[in-house]
Amino acid sequence: MPARKLVLDFQNQSFFECGATLLAVLAFPSATDVVLAEIVASICSEYLRTRFEQSDNLDELVKARYAFRDKRRIKRDLRTLDRAIRDRMAAAHVAVALLQNAIGHRPNLPGSVKRLSLNQLSEFAMGDANQSSPENFETRIWRPSLPVIHVAAAFAVAISDRERAGEKRTAYGNLIADAELVGNVVNYIEKFKNIIDNNNLKIDRRKLISIRITPPQ
Repeated sequence: MPARKLVLDFQNQSFFECGATLLAVLAFPSATDVVLAEIVASICSEYLRTRFEQSDNLDELVKARYAFRDKRRIKRDLRTLDRAIRDRMAAAHVAVALLQNAIGHRPNLPGSVKRLSLNQLSEFAMGDANQSSPENFETRIWRPSLPVIHVAAAFAVAISDRERAGEKRTAYGNLIADAELVGNVVNYIEKFKNIIDNNNLKIDRRKLISIRITPPQ
């Protein structure tokens, strides 16, 4: 199956729609376009509802396909999204270590990690994903994350950058409307894809999701 190609069309879609699409693909890289569209709709509906509650400004808040979305469906989709993003971030911990090592930087890892093998890194990260063994981590977390591993690593590093700068806590929801964060994530995505392309990281670069941006005019 060819790798998915994702277009973030900032010319013809609202920023939050593009951010929601990126977030949905990060969480569910193997989902069908129909399923992804449903997840995106739930993310956008929740985002607009929250904005409406916090502001009297109705500009760009009313989108007919989101306004009447079933609340139970939104809650169910977002609960599933939470679990999926948790798994992607656990995989990102492994990916960031591999990427750092590939460019000659020593990863900041606990002493229990004696060498940068996938098995030892999986053992280090498996607790974040509630997995009981490295084998389970590799099967249930690492492999499903591979099509978006460059995206997951980019998001993890962009968040880490903010934390080191002493900024307020950043969560995955910031991908929906935080232009600075999205820009940083996109830059890291390209950088990490190039590292994967040019190093033997046992990641099939042909299966990485391709992301193209149509910037706003």
